[in-house]
Amino acid sequence: MKIVVYDDEQNILKDTCDLLTKNLRSDDTVEGFTTVDEVKNYVNEYLTDTAFICFHDGKGQGLELVDALREINAKINIIFISDSNLYMHEAFEKRISGFLRRPITGEDIRREMENLRFHIEEFRKSRG
Repeated sequence: MKIVVYDDEQNILKDTCDLLTKNLRSDDTVEGFTTVDEVKNYVNEYLTDTAFICFHDGKGQGLELVDALREINAKINIIFISDSNLYMHEAFEKRISGFLRRPITGEDIRREMENLRFHIEEFRKSRG
């Protein structure tokens, strides 16, 4: 499984990527990016199953990134990460797979990955 992580804060991005790597299968790939363009380029080039997106990144690009990723891959699973529940309603209006509030635990990640909106096996078959 290929997973992208977007957060404009490098320290938080690294911590999130490390936590994902520790709590996913050893053959899963986790790539982190601090800019929206880097995420879009990666997803455009590689079949990506899931994106963890910092929802409130200080620039308001988290919601816009969802639309851009869905144009590239309509069945990408989106999981928002936020410091508060303040924008949860807006997040779920985007039909995301999940919403995590910091601080994130390994159990939080495993729970979200077990309940993805688009199941990875079905997704892989549809992309042939």
